[in-house]
Amino acid sequence: MDLACSILTATGIILMYVEAAMDGELVTLSDMSFPVSVLEHVKIGGGPLFEPHFHDHHLQFFRFLSGRARIFCDQREYEMESSEVLIVNRGELHYGEGLSDELRYFVFRIDIDLLSSYGIFPCGERYLSPLRNGLVTFRRRPVGDGIRRLLDSVVERCRRCDEGYELGVLGGVFGLLEELFRSCGVMSLVSSDVEILMRKRQALSAVFEYVEKNYREGVSLPEAADIAHMSVGHLCRLFRRSTGRTFVDYVNRMRVEKAAALLSLEGCNVTEAAMSVGFDDVGYFSRVFKKYMTRSPRQFIGDDRRYFL
Repeated sequence: MDLACSILTATGIILMYVEAAMDGELVTLSDMSFPVSVLEHVKIGGGPLFEPHFHDHHLQFFRFLSGRARIFCDQREYEMESSEVLIVNRGELHYGEGLSDELRYFVFRIDIDLLSSYGIFPCGERYLSPLRNGLVTFRRRPVGDGIRRLLDSVVERCRRCDEGYELGVLGGVFGLLEELFRSCGVMSLVSSDVEILMRKRQALSAVFEYVEKNYREGVSLPEAADIAHMSVGHLCRLFRRSTGRTFVDYVNRMRVEKAAALLSLEGCNVTEAAMSVGFDDVGYFSRVFKKYMTRSPRQFIGDDRRYFL
């Protein structure tokens, strides 16, 4: 698929529009020195949207435009559809998968640490410091129209890129925080609870990292449990609650996603892709691939829409 890209810069923030004949514009606002990032995504076909992970410093929003998705967040499952919004608090493990032929959504991230560094008093001490230290989380009750309108206004400012739009984006962020504190409800934690939660999340993060580094050669559930400092049974239960998948299912899904990326490259055949991700038996690889991708590897190669993952 041919993509035409243009990049505009304004005061150090990169705004990228990616135009595709079938998909219109995708918006990306991303700069490490700015406390807000906005990423528009398109996912063609079902399957994983992103690997399980958590953010140490970010408050995140998913704003769904069309299609359906399932998001696992902090050991709970959420079915999301068009126009819905999901809040992901700092430090919450989350994992997503698409459930429709085409899924469109925005991801908004607010870097609480960077926002706090702006020295906004007394609001910073009252509202931002508890968020930064993990002592406050927002409840994921149904999100009202106010938050949707604020998120959409941030996107519109990013699209227009008018003079001073960064100030408008920051204004939208503070409006979001006001709406969250006012309408979503707040859960307060003590420092000891935060430390326990972070240890569990870091243990799971170590397991995900182990799988990422070793999926080609083979991974071992007992070894993963040792890395997490848990029994095999405890890890299996925690893994299932956190991702909605068994450990083996998670590993196979990762291998298939990696193989799909390889098959999207010119000149890579099915056998090469299978061997590269740790499958010795091409027939078994094809069956596993079809289970997750709903089509065989050869059908996947012949589908032009495969590139828009």
